[in-house]
Amino acid sequence: MQRAPVIYFSDLHTLKEECYQDYYSLILCLKGKGRLDYHGLDITIEKDSMLIIHHSSELDIRYLSKGISISGLMIKQSHLSSLVPNDNFGAHNAPRVYNNPKILLNRADAKDVADSIEYVHKRLINTDMHFYNEIITALTIGLVLEVYEFYNRYLGFVKDISNRRLGIYQQFIDILNQGQARTHRSVADYAEQLCITPKHLSVIVKQLTGSTASDIINQYALQIIRKNLEDNELSISQIAELMHFESVSYFCRYTKKLLGVTPNYYRTALIKEKRKIVK
Repeated sequence: MQRAPVIYFSDLHTLKEECYQDYYSLILCLKGKGRLDYHGLDITIEKDSMLIIHHSSELDIRYLSKGISISGLMIKQSHLSSLVPNDNFGAHNAPRVYNNPKILLNRADAKDVADSIEYVHKRLINTDMHFYNEIITALTIGLVLEVYEFYNRYLGFVKDISNRRLGIYQQFIDILNQGQARTHRSVADYAEQLCITPKHLSVIVKQLTGSTASDIINQYALQIIRKNLEDNELSISQIAELMHFESVSYFCRYTKKLLGVTPNYYRTALIKEKRKIVK
């Protein structure tokens, strides 16, 4: 069965369904709080938070408060690419949004986004409209551009960057996606593979994402650490060895710096959380 290019949702768990892995997601928190892990980023959502999720497979829901309410749209990636202006805007700014997926809107802006999402939702339901597809497409374009405008206003988007720099950044991310952060966590390691200086790589990453190259590497390393800590068959010392840390104590310091807690504390808290879910 062919899935619709635009889908409304009000439950964050919908994003974890495998059939929606090729959709971008726009999320607005209407009330309540939650805590998400998105490709190593620890994200707290609250009322008026807006998020863009590029890859829902990289999203883990850590906590949702009772009564949390969200409103969102999923837009098929292939459909979205045909809607936005063909001016390299998305290519140049996708890294910045990917690494800064959440912005906290002011009340007026949050209301505008909520109203726009709800208007699209109402039109999605009314399938009897003669120009249904055309209307949904037009409304989606308007909403996407409105959201881009908010991200531009709150984050500041990149306007001028060469395709060469964009290509270097993509190669950097491709290397990280191979899992190299498991054993390589210095900027110099990646710069050497890209045949550029660490300073050059740092400048490119900062320009495109607003984050440092070290921050990006740490995000990927943190994903690996979390997965290892969720495997109770691996001891802390075994994880440290697998990830080529010089010592267990250094691994614990590194993890605490990223997570805010020690590996043992994180693992204990995770076990308690799972028990609550089971109950």
